[in-house]
Amino acid sequence: MLDETQTPPARLVAQLRVVAKAKGLPDDLADAAAKAGWTPEAFTAAAPMLKRRAQVGAVLFKGQDNPTLELMAEAMAEESEPVALEALIADKVAQVQIEATGSNVPMFGAPTDRSLAGARESLVPRMVAGLVARLDPKSPEAQKGGEFARTTLDEIAMTVCRSNGLRPASREGAIRMAVHSTSDFPLILADSVANLAARRIEQRMPDLARASREIPRSDYRAGNLLTLSATGAPQEVGEGGEIQSVTAQEKGEALPRLRDFASMFSISNQALVNDRLDLLTNIADQMARGAIERLRAVLLAPILANSGAGQTMADGQPMWHASHGNLIASGSGLTVTNLSAMRTKMRKMTGLNGEILAIEPWALVVPAELETMAQQLIAKINATTSDDANPFSGGLEVIVEPGLTDPLAWYLIADPMRHDGLAHAFLDGQRMPRIESRPGWNTLGVDFRLTWQLDAKFIETATWIKNPGSGG
Repeated sequence: MLDETQTPPARLVAQLRVVAKAKGLPDDLADAAAKAGWTPEAFTAAAPMLKRRAQVGAVLFKGQDNPTLELMAEAMAEESEPVALEALIADKVAQVQIEATGSNVPMFGAPTDRSLAGARESLVPRMVAGLVARLDPKSPEAQKGGEFARTTLDEIAMTVCRSNGLRPASREGAIRMAVHSTSDFPLILADSVANLAARRIEQRMPDLARASREIPRSDYRAGNLLTLSATGAPQEVGEGGEIQSVTAQEKGEALPRLRDFASMFSISNQALVNDRLDLLTNIADQMARGAIERLRAVLLAPILANSGAGQTMADGQPMWHASHGNLIASGSGLTVTNLSAMRTKMRKMTGLNGEILAIEPWALVVPAELETMAQQLIAKINATTSDDANPFSGGLEVIVEPGLTDPLAWYLIADPMRHDGLAHAFLDGQRMPRIESRPGWNTLGVDFRLTWQLDAKFIETATWIKNPGSGG
């Protein structure tokens, strides 16, 4: 390194300025490197880190005098090893922020007092938003992550370490310390992955979920639905007459009984050091796909139980049975005539005391093999005469479920928001799986665990009518 009175060789300055121009760095940094005695090779190796730090500094000091380049030049005069230089620059930036704000909690860096737990708590959600912005730029939450939207995983780890009073000397050390010595870093990863997975699940929710109503469950205990039949039509009471008593009957179908489902995923320290966001995205996608398939299987189970006859109901009979009046004995194809007969059957369904339920059909549920036929049946047509008009045109939804195993069977159902039928439940209304993380035990990295509590059951027989199809 040259002293204050010495001038760096013009040739070295020119060489470093060429590197700076190629790497998108200002000449000031090239001049500082030349004065510090850096070689072109060392400056080239440190250039990506220097550029990243300059971008971070521009975000941190937005709307203020930006001292980042001066601080970087000071650090370059003290250290030439890129990894140690990066830590030194971060420390200098953090100290300037502390002095400028009067706070010992900088935007990027370390609180000098480890007792400031609240400062770390405010840092975590901001870093989660920044990581979400990198993982899923279209996410609504990404709009909150501008401050850390360009921050790499090792920079997040370095910041977390400093906020916990740790001083790693390298990127690898920062990842290792952040994973095994803090709870913040695994939490940031878990929350970011959970955010992305939840958005994927919402986007790809099985169509069959529209045919089911969510009901609240707060525990794992078995329970029954209090389903009371109508107590009878009011009877005329003459002058001085006595009001007649009627008896309410409880049907009591079983409620969904929550079950636990879980899966494990891991990412290595090496992948974190290398800023492999694609692996985090892949983990989130795998979690989403697995959760969607689990929800689909849970919703299908009551339909496909007993070889397609449906789950066993409170009376000991399968869901679709002659005693329930919801099975077309002689299967028939998807036609207006056959659909009309099923609609009439649903309208005339009766309760426990023979009262007419007057249930309005809402949708067709069909396997993938009948999708086109169902759409053609329900689609609006340009009728030329009243006899040609399709009475169901635009009046029914079509729900296609590829998990239905019988290619011929189809179902007419009522609106689950208005009538009991197929119902599903999550523990305490947690519609999305819970994603947690911890330091890896069998591997050097971070383990992710997905858990979900859910179940589905039919809680009423009158709102789904099954037609076995023309081959039944």
